[in-house]
Amino acid sequence: MYPIEKRIPNLLTFSNLFCGFIAVLACLSGDLVLAGWMIFIAAIADLLDGMAAKLLKAESALGAQLDSLADMVSFGLAPGLIAYMLLIKTHAGFMDLVYFYDIPVVGFVAFALTAAGAYRLARYNIQATINDRSKASSEIGQGIAGQARNDGTNHHNFKGLPIPAGAMFFASLPLMLQYEVFVIKFNIYSLTQIILNPYFLIISILLVSWLMISNMSMMSFKLSNFKGPVAKMMIVFIALAVLLFLFLLWASVPLIIILYIIFSYLTKNVRNEIQSTD
Repeated sequence: MYPIEKRIPNLLTFSNLFCGFIAVLACLSGDLVLAGWMIFIAAIADLLDGMAAKLLKAESALGAQLDSLADMVSFGLAPGLIAYMLLIKTHAGFMDLVYFYDIPVVGFVAFALTAAGAYRLARYNIQATINDRSKASSEIGQGIAGQARNDGTNHHNFKGLPIPAGAMFFASLPLMLQYEVFVIKFNIYSLTQIILNPYFLIISILLVSWLMISNMSMMSFKLSNFKGPVAKMMIVFIALAVLLFLFLLWASVPLIIILYIIFSYLTKNVRNEIQSTD
């Protein structure tokens, strides 16, 4: 009989999927705050299912496929709907130029998030399969491992912005609107005009979509990476991210993502320098 504890990772994955399902329903009912909360909870479940699978030695092909499908709903479809609903809320004049069955066609730009998320997940799955085959073939002296490295993705990093990060960016926007102000040096700034600016939303949608499908090298927070040469930089990033969240709450999320991109670039350079001296 399959041990009960081995089912924990898949239960966490289904929790991720359930949160995504609720987020979609919340978007359809206009409750973007609930949708935002559900995406963040889904991200926690997504983090825990991978950790549980490794700790319990319960990794499986089925679990990997379930994880991608759950991510597609929680971090691909749901944030796309949030972006679409925010665009509708802007009441921008150009949103009314063309309609398709009472749906503003300009709002379809939000589909870029969902499409980029699907592409990102598919590419990740293919690369994971290549890496698995590389490990197997390396044992018998074949050269597939070199091909995987040439693709620019290894256990140290991701290729492109991880889909949960892009989703959390858009999940944070309605939460910022709900908790409208934040304090920096005792001066209070309103974020509503920025978030509900249609040009800000469209540029953000296109930029995040491009980052997800780009070939940029992004940090991976696997435990093995904390033993390497860039461990201190990763710890500094985590400390800065925690401080930003404590001071700015949801308004910190876009800043943390920007920091993540910067630190990913820096850690890649450090690894390249070390490899060049070897």
